[in-house]
Amino acid sequence: MSDNYTIERNNQKLNMIIEEKKERKKYLVLGIIVIPLLLTILGMLVYRLSLKGENVNTAEANLVVTPDNSDEALNAVGNSRWMADGSFETSMTTNWHFSDAEEMSEDAYVQNVFNNTNDIRFEVALTEEPEHTIYKSPVIPRGSYLENIVLDEPLSAGKHDCILTYYLLDNEKNVVSSLEVNISIVVKK
Repeated sequence: MSDNYTIERNNQKLNMIIEEKKERKKYLVLGIIVIPLLLTILGMLVYRLSLKGENVNTAEANLVVTPDNSDEALNAVGNSRWMADGSFETSMTTNWHFSDAEEMSEDAYVQNVFNNTNDIRFEVALTEEPEHTIYKSPVIPRGSYLENIVLDEPLSAGKHDCILTYYLLDNEKNVVSSLEVNISIVVKK
């Protein structure tokens, strides 16, 4: 009987050891899942707290612009900085087609998006003759666009590689920065 008692006692100890290992395994798995989750939440809280000083004007952020209030909307957000000074976002076509060298383009389009901080103007020159300007745009205010472009200097029929140079302007229309974009001009005849 003492052998049965010893075997039973050893089985109990073995079961306790197995249960302890299962319990440790639960805590290990729980730690592997919970600790990264807590660190992520803590990181998000720290990030959110660091943004507390930056006030977002919800009237500007949720501004609906209609034809009736466009002037008021422009004034309401005019002083806000949606983009850093010197940054520039463009919406434009990079392949301009002309049916004739002296006609207006079928698809030339350049927009100074509303988020920009500056009015712009631009010039177009042939890549092989960058000092020879073939088009100078008028000033394009923020939120405006230019289309129906007619070249200042007619080009021969064919495809022409060109450089479009944007000039970002200050309030007095002085150039504060510039950037260049490659475009193609195709003249059909």
